[in-house]
Amino acid sequence: MEIRKASVSDMFGWLIGSFKLVGKHWGTFLLAALVSLAAIFLLAFAAGLVIGLGAAGAAMGDVNSIDWQKIALIYAAILLVALILVPPFIAGWFVLTGKLADGQTASVGDLFSGYGDAARWKKLIAFGFIGAVLNIAVQGGYILICMALGIGSDDIGQFMTAQLSNDPEAMAGLSAGFWMAYCGIILIGSVLQTAFMLGFCQAALTDAGAVDAVKDGFAATLKNLGSLVLFMLSMLLVVLATVLVIGLLAGLLIAALSMLNSNIALALGVVLYLLLLLFIYPLMFSFQYLFWRDVLGGGGKSAAVSDSEVLI
Repeated sequence: MEIRKASVSDMFGWLIGSFKLVGKHWGTFLLAALVSLAAIFLLAFAAGLVIGLGAAGAAMGDVNSIDWQKIALIYAAILLVALILVPPFIAGWFVLTGKLADGQTASVGDLFSGYGDAARWKKLIAFGFIGAVLNIAVQGGYILICMALGIGSDDIGQFMTAQLSNDPEAMAGLSAGFWMAYCGIILIGSVLQTAFMLGFCQAALTDAGAVDAVKDGFAATLKNLGSLVLFMLSMLLVVLATVLVIGLLAGLLIAALSMLNSNIALALGVVLYLLLLLFIYPLMFSFQYLFWRDVLGGGGKSAAVSDSEVLI
């Protein structure tokens, strides 16, 4: 298997390609996103209900009466259920995206195609378990190293307190060492996420085993690490600028409407937020699929952006 090296311009090409792909098949992607959100809300409601029942019997506001060991066990059980049920659904997103990118007929039913293949389902569960262990080991190791070196370790308590109290002054008082360590954990997390998503595509869309898929994902990420870091830093600036502009425009519009009717302004804000969520999933999975196809998959180096039949 050949692992291809991509440039920063290739990555921006995948980004543009993902927008074109979603734009061409927006109806299918929108319906898939709606089904996904419904599934997430259903799972979240079920999890909240189970946790709530687990904490039942405690007096209102009496934290000391809650059996935290029982709650922890419930959380662990929910995570285990998610580890079993979620991987085939994510694989279904890549199957759906791949079909649309290749000009094939696809439907929302493809989201559930992974549940019909027991062998692949087991492989995806194994991949998820391996990925979770590696993620905890790498990020946990980084945190332990920072603490051993005394980099920002004294500010962890202040950071947690500031987050819980939403105190900007406390956040501003954190040391430069802490913020350096914090940026490091974000960068490591982003690189790990890329490796796991590439590996997951490999496991979901090819006959590669779980261990081999993990190795392929990390090998592809490390080979393209320089371009990937530059792309992520560039995208950070782009996203910040976009959020600033869109947030400002949306804020002005909602503020203007709130002067006329606060209920309309609230409804508009909810609609805008839901629309953002509905298109984040298609864009995210489309980008990851095009990334995998050009680096690990069978597509040519520029197939994601030059296939006029798919993207124009």
